[in-house]
Amino acid sequence: MLARILSVAVTTLVLMLLSVISTAAPSDALKQKAQELLTEGNRLAGEGDFGAALLKFRTAYELYSSPKLLLNIGTSLRYVGRNAEAVVTYERYLAHPEADPSREAELRGILNDLERFVGRLEITVAESDVRVSLDGELLRDVGRRAVVQVDPGRHTVVAEKANRQPTVRHLSVEAQETVAVALVLAEPGEEPPDPVSLRRVGGWSLVALGGAGIVAGAVVGAVAQAKRSEADDHCATEGHFAGYCSPTGADLNDQARTLGGAATIAFVGGFAVGVAGLALAFTAEDDPVTGTLNLDPSPGLRVMVTW
Repeated sequence: MLARILSVAVTTLVLMLLSVISTAAPSDALKQKAQELLTEGNRLAGEGDFGAALLKFRTAYELYSSPKLLLNIGTSLRYVGRNAEAVVTYERYLAHPEADPSREAELRGILNDLERFVGRLEITVAESDVRVSLDGELLRDVGRRAVVQVDPGRHTVVAEKANRQPTVRHLSVEAQETVAVALVLAEPGEEPPDPVSLRRVGGWSLVALGGAGIVAGAVVGAVAQAKRSEADDHCATEGHFAGYCSPTGADLNDQARTLGGAATIAFVGGFAVGVAGLALAFTAEDDPVTGTLNLDPSPGLRVMVTW
């Protein structure tokens, strides 16, 4: 009986040792392979081939996810001009529990510099359980809203949901610019609205708004001219007192100047909005899939209404 117990104990111990060896050996092998790839990547980076080095570093990270490799990946991304991905990579490193605290100040400085070269997409989804992809890559943990760093240029955002037609948006982002995009999926059985038609409607709506501004400017300008003429009746134009106005005349001149300024602003603003509307309406065919309308041209932010 004792011999049988000893036999079972020895067998169990052997199996445990084999299990440890079988799990440790692949881990050591993967770490060794990752080290080889890191060495090769550093050699390529030293030769200036950061594209090939980036591939080596990323493969090494897939095999052995040491946070130190994120620094190599981030640096390579910077040198190949993929600054938005570099920002994400450096932020992942700083958020890692094993990140070196002594490098935080250096990396924060790099991130501040990179901010000048990247833009942002502020993606809002109208409902839950929607898969959102950017330039063919699935965005995780989007929820109803996500802010994503992107490199300047054209980008494609796709929103998908089961039994619904996908919504596809093409848009451009500039450096240091945030473009807000609201994605709305068509209801089941409905066809998505024609972006060209909606863009054209938006353009003609701006033309109408601009026309109203021009008319308002003209009306206010006429009132200003009437005030100015009325003020002339209270001001001397000849003789020793030429240019002198009574208090009533001075007040009328002030009103005329104020109304004249408002008329100029309304006229110029209406003209600018009208021209923008014409451009939007007549270029609808040139970019039929964009379906976006810039509502806020303030520096650093464009709010895009999408359909």
